Amino acid sequence: MGEAVGAFLLTEALILMTAAFRPLGTLIERIPTTIASAMLAGVLFAFVVAIFDQLRSAPALVLPLVIAFVVLRLYSPIWAVVAILALGVVLAHQLGMTNPIDELRLASFVWVKPVLEPATLIGLGLPLYLVTMASQNLPGFAVLKASDYPVPTRSILGITGLASLVTASFGAHTTNIAAIIASLCTGPDAHPDRDKRWLCGPVYAIVAVFGASLVTLFASFPEALIATIAGIALTGPFVAALSTSIADEEDRFAAVTTFAITASGIQAFGIGSAFWGLVAGLTVFGLDQAVKRRAA
Repeated sequence: MGEAVGAFLLTEALILMTAAFRPLGTLIERIPTTIASAMLAGVLFAFVVAIFDQLRSAPALVLPLVIAFVVLRLYSPIWAVVAILALGVVLAHQLGMTNPIDELRLASFVWVKPVLEPATLIGLGLPLYLVTMASQNLPGFAVLKASDYPVPTRSILGITGLASLVTASFGAHTTNIAAIIASLCTGPDAHPDRDKRWLCGPVYAIVAVFGASLVTLFASFPEALIATIAGIALTGPFVAALSTSIADEEDRFAAVTTFAITASGIQAFGIGSAFWGLVAGLTVFGLDQAVKRRAA
């Protein structure tokens, strides 16, 4: 674990170095909104479609939750998810699908002395940096852009890098702009007022305090319940992202390419499909633009 913490520290140092690299922000700003939205839709697709996979294995649990959500979201999309979670817990318990809950307790900090082992630094630290940037931060930036928020890449990387330096010695790997969390917190379902969606942030601080207990609690729930709640919570962001991605007819083919590759879940060199979908979509978009300029 000490060697892992040492690798975490190297990753954070590399992220801070990246924060000083101004051209990265320029590249993010040039990503078309349609491509960014298509990538987000592809990421969320797997979670939404998982609802129907679970419907086959646990219809008595999943079907009532889906029907209840369809009705409740007409009144309040935000509270509908909370209500479905509560209903799902009760229903799973009544169906005998929950497991016994172990001791619940508050989370505690445990300091781990870092060990700078060259082999681990290269074998873990560098890949972690690449995966964090390509599979988390870059898609996360694209999500912010798709939701029409400014993307101050250098500030974001600087703040998350410094925060990660502090938490690394407590065994926490890199803090980053994760696409899934960003989609939950930046969409209209989080709050009707886009300037108040930052209120999602303090919720995660509370979750951290009770992290150990929440992990124990959710471990007692059946897989069908977890997958269904996740899919329901991400349905709103998925619909918004998919709508935006195909809104512009000229960019539609590039957007569909991005969506299809991202949704496929393909991985290469340890990097997830979101990155490769974005690369493919931008490549198609660039070729389309080149042909249009030549024709003009």
